[in-house]
Amino acid sequence: ASKVYLDNGDGTFGSFSHYATWWDNRYAYVATMQLGPTSLSDEMVSGPGIYLIDALSKKATRVAGTSQNKNDAGVWNSGSDAIIANGKLYVSEEKTLDGTFP
Repeated sequence: ASKVYLDNGDGTFGSFSHYATWWDNRYAYVATMQLGPTSLSDEMVSGPGIYLIDALSKKATRVAGTSQNKNDAGVWNSGSDAIIANGKLYVSEEKTLDGTFP
């Protein structure tokens, strides 16, 4: 099986993506959900973000990172779904987090 690692280039990796949204036969976008390390992952996991995957070269590029607050650019809560409509990428964020997340 082929693998594509969501490598951020700084020793961290994106983790826990639910869906891939295909731009064409070669490129896809994925939204990652993990907010930090868990018992099933190590500390090398980055916060939520959006990655562009090149299926031909088997490489991924982080195109949107984790924001610091809800008004900052990037993904604040876990990115759960992504869709392309009219040539634009739309990302929905998980809204079922409890009150412990700011």
